[in-house]
Amino acid sequence: ELLERYLGRLNVPRSSVYLANLCKHRPPGNKFEALLESKELERGLASLGECIDTIKPNVIVALGAWPTWFLAGKCGKNPKSKKPQPGSGISTYRGSRYKSLLGTSGRKVICTYHPAGVLRNWKNNPIFYMDLQRAVEDSEFPELRYPSYDEHIDPDSDVLHDLIHE
Repeated sequence: ELLERYLGRLNVPRSSVYLANLCKHRPPGNKFEALLESKELERGLASLGECIDTIKPNVIVALGAWPTWFLAGKCGKNPKSKKPQPGSGISTYRGSRYKSLLGTSGRKVICTYHPAGVLRNWKNNPIFYMDLQRAVEDSEFPELRYPSYDEHIDPDSDVLHDLIHE
């Protein structure tokens, strides 16, 4: 409901959005880790890749840490082991743009929080909404565009004044 409400605020008709899961099988105890390295997950990822190739979306939004891992190959780190821990660290990658690892098209992926996680931790609400805004803006074009930045080293006072006001 939260996702649909925000899509409505962004003037995105629900009918123009395709929602999918990494796997069509609900794991025991609703714990995704129980599906890791399973045939169900393998089939689900293959099916999702086929959907991406068929639909050819301009942008894919990875909602949560596990979709970020399987769609973009990004994950957090366990501070004790310093080894990558798939399924953790969405705060590190949210708002970022990557090429999709699923499907053959290399579509762009924007990562953000899962709506259920936002409901549990409401302080992420404005961040989630901004990430969805970025996804809507990026849905206008298929290519992956990174922002460009201008660097100003030791600018004179007039340029510095303009930069501060900008």
